[in-house]
Amino acid sequence: MPTLKVDLAYEPYGYCRVSEKTSSFLGFNGAHADVLTGNYALGNGHRVYAPTLRRFQSADRLSPFGRGGLNTYVYCLGDPINRADPSGQFSLRRRFQAWTGGPKSVASLRELKNTNADRIYVETERTRYNLHYGFAKLMVVEQEGSLPALLGTSRSYTHKWLVTKSGEFVIGSFDHTKAYSTHASFAVLAAEMKGVDPIVVAAGELEIKKGRIVMNNYSGHYKTSYGRLWPVKMHVERFAGEMKIVRQSYLAVDPATHPTMDGGVGLGRW
Repeated sequence: MPTLKVDLAYEPYGYCRVSEKTSSFLGFNGAHADVLTGNYALGNGHRVYAPTLRRFQSADRLSPFGRGGLNTYVYCLGDPINRADPSGQFSLRRRFQAWTGGPKSVASLRELKNTNADRIYVETERTRYNLHYGFAKLMVVEQEGSLPALLGTSRSYTHKWLVTKSGEFVIGSFDHTKAYSTHASFAVLAAEMKGVDPIVVAAGELEIKKGRIVMNNYSGHYKTSYGRLWPVKMHVERFAGEMKIVRQSYLAVDPATHPTMDGGVGLGRW
């Protein structure tokens, strides 16, 4: 059966006169358009852009005093010819986007190495024990908007997150008054028990402060750079709603909630 080729032409703000579309088409600026509305969920669903209205349908949290500009609903600061906004948060000059490739995707991130690989067997067996006796939980987040409920409200839990090369979002949680588990051990067991990609591209911790999820880059094993939090944030916000990211050095942590493998909270249970 011959392949139907459709050439689509777009106005500067992305309006297309072709009314019959399919979900397989890449639309304006290479993004996927909603089949029914023709709108674009930019930044992995962060904000919906309506080309017929030439504006976003929700306000930009980076406006009016941040990178979003004064108008909280404007698209590309009113200059869609010279700017693009793939993240739904702030626009980039097209020349800059061509040089850098725009905001990085999770798939473009390089693998992080476990800097304590010599401990992996002991750490994995410890986490296996914690999971078996209910001191820890291991989850692959897949349902939109489900993360707040998965984290819960207990302050005795530490929540460690991992993102794999294939984009899976893994949460390993443990009651730090009773146990301790590492990022690397959660990664091994997530691959073994959940079938996720074993390659880790970002890691850190999550907590809820004043009803809002806060993500940091704390990981003594993977030493995630702060810059990696931005593509991760864009990737996982569909599970969490609006998130805040903060820088956290693995050298400056609270020993009450981040015990070492050689002593501290919860080792009596092992």
